[in-house]
Amino acid sequence: MTEIYRRRTVRPLQKVIHLKLTDTGQRLCGLEYEAAKPMATVFHAGDPKVDAVKVSCPVCEALAVLLTEAHALAAEEQFGIANNDRKQTA
Repeated sequence: MTEIYRRRTVRPLQKVIHLKLTDTGQRLCGLEYEAAKPMATVFHAGDPKVDAVKVSCPVCEALAVLLTEAHALAAEEQFGIANNDRKQTA
């Protein structure tokens, strides 16, 4: 059975999950841990307890969206596809 919080609890962040480039293995954001460290996490009554507080790096997530859009635009230009109906991801 999953334990739950009985009252509002603030826990410090324990780990930031960074996205990595597939070719080099470097962090997508290029930031050190301290630079990308978000605030402490607030859990409310009824929230399930977790072993470790982990969050994904917000800078990495934003750059991933931009890179996906850039790859799609590059493919359209390379193959001469004029797709004005394509939905914007950002």
